[in-house]
Amino acid sequence: MTTIYCTLAEAKERARRAHEAARAGDNRSAAIYDRWLADTLLAAAGKDEEVATTMFARLAVALEVMVDMKGWPAGVVAGLTAPRRTQDHPQ
Repeated sequence: MTTIYCTLAEAKERARRAHEAARAGDNRSAAIYDRWLADTLLAAAGKDEEVATTMFARLAVALEVMVDMKGWPAGVVAGLTAPRRTQDHPQ
C-alpha cells in the first residue's frame, strides 16, 4: 500500500474540500461526486486508520483531477485519449 503522510482527519478534510470544489465547478456531475464521497464514507467505516486515510486521500485526488479537467477539450485526457472523429466531421 502507498504510504500516506497525513492523518485520517487531514485526509477527510482534504476530501471534503475537494468534494465542495468539484460540486461547485460542475453542477451536472454533482450527483456523481456525492456518490463517490458516500461510497468512500461507507467503505472506510471500520477500516484500519491507515487504510481509511489512503481511501480519503485517493478520493481527494480524484475530485481534484475533476476540478483540474474543467475546460479541457471533450474527449482529450492529458494526451491519453484521442479527440473523437466522425465520418461526417473529420478533425
